[in-house]
Amino acid sequence: SVRSTIRFFGHTGRIDCWLYEASVSSAITLGSDQSTLVAEPGNGYWTVAVGSYVSRIAWPNLLDGEWDMTGITVGQRSSFSSPGPTRPLPGMGGRQKPEISAPGEMIVSARSVSSGFTDPFFITPDSAYRAWSGTSMAAPHVTGIAALMLSTDSTLTVSDFRGALIQTAKADLWTGTVWNPQWGYGKLDGFSAVDHVTDVQDLHSDSRTSWQLFQNYPNPFNEVTEISFCVPAAFPSGSPIHIGIYDIRGGLIRRLGPYSAPHPGNMTVVWDGKDASDHTVPGGIYICRLNAGKTVWTIKMLHIR
Repeated sequence: SVRSTIRFFGHTGRIDCWLYEASVSSAITLGSDQSTLVAEPGNGYWTVAVGSYVSRIAWPNLLDGEWDMTGITVGQRSSFSSPGPTRPLPGMGGRQKPEISAPGEMIVSARSVSSGFTDPFFITPDSAYRAWSGTSMAAPHVTGIAALMLSTDSTLTVSDFRGALIQTAKADLWTGTVWNPQWGYGKLDGFSAVDHVTDVQDLHSDSRTSWQLFQNYPNPFNEVTEISFCVPAAFPSGSPIHIGIYDIRGGLIRRLGPYSAPHPGNMTVVWDGKDASDHTVPGGIYICRLNAGKTVWTIKMLHIR
């Protein structure tokens, strides 16, 4: 192998250096910092740079168990997520990159039948999916939101899309004050971003005339999950809405609510994965059942530990 050394003498300004590919090893011995690391094409004026954070630390796999990663916590920024801003141009500072952060740690995604990746630790029991990490896992979350936006309004521009992401991003104890070089403007809130450019109710043609219980998110989940449903206009205001969590044998685990809807539209409640005694339930499949008057809806949810 060939080893090269670059030395700078008598220079008091800023020097920006990047490796052309990840396989090239390097060491900067003095005066360096880990900033301005967002790679191309994320630095482009008309691109949205996406950082990564942890949304899952456990998943079912081929080893006949539910395995988890140690040393990381749900909600924290991924160690591999490159900070901004962009390289400063003469007479001005760097541009604010990344714009947004999205789930990118141990995302369970489709596995090709021809994939040579065989590590059972990361492959789900049906062999159809694998858990993987990277900003390449975070970016598709934002791409999917872009597709939803464009499906409702094909005239949206990049500025419209970026603006919706920024204005609806979520800040929390992990992100701190935003914008910042690590998180951008905060964590992706897909529902609010789409709702920012269109009434989300319009995505469901019958949403104002009939009940709908949507799939919980995230699913699978290992800490908390959101359960969303649509209340039709015909449902009497203030009438009770009951949600029950049942195990796969039909045993009642937890009652949520009752809730009342002050007006028609979408509502979201949260289940923390605990039973009526405030104990975290074992990993497995659970049934969510919504009862409102004569209406009954059910969905299956997968809790992993």
